[in-house]
Amino acid sequence: MAEYLTVLTTTDALDKAEALASSAVEATVAVCAQIGGPITSVYRWEGAVQTDQGAGAV
Repeated sequence: MAEYLTVLTTTDALDKAEALASSAVEATVAVCAQIGGPITSVYRWEGAVQTDQGAGAV
């Protein structure tokens, strides 16, 4: 098992990111959590490349 691990995730709202970060630190499964945004996502959807900027977190 790795001694250190980095986990990246996204949510659809800032309050959800804050709750996730607080819960992870409170439960001692994380020593630090960072919330950043807006995040720009680039992805393929229905045959075309799309770009969207989110309002929430990482």
